[in-house]
Amino acid sequence: MINDINNLAANAYQFYIRPVSMAGGGGSYTGGNGYTIPYKLSSNDNATYTAAVGAALVTFTGTSVTQATPSKVVGAVNNSGKVTFSSFTGNFQ
Repeated sequence: MINDINNLAANAYQFYIRPVSMAGGGGSYTGGNGYTIPYKLSSNDNATYTAAVGAALVTFTGTSVTQATPSKVVGAVNNSGKVTFSSFTGNFQ
């Protein structure tokens, strides 16, 4: 799930730096049409993923589909492309 969130963060940052004229955010995660997780990246055999989008930060939450106990990983990408992980819950503590 950590790798998945890193990939989502890279995808979001590419949107952030892409000009609005090229379907990007033009220096904002809320620019243009705003960042959304591509459908094919929103779930896989590991987890389902959601995003909370702000102008300079996208926070991703991955909810495991393999754990019986609700288990989540939360990571965020900032406006410089840096990814930080802030929360591991359930079986991931």
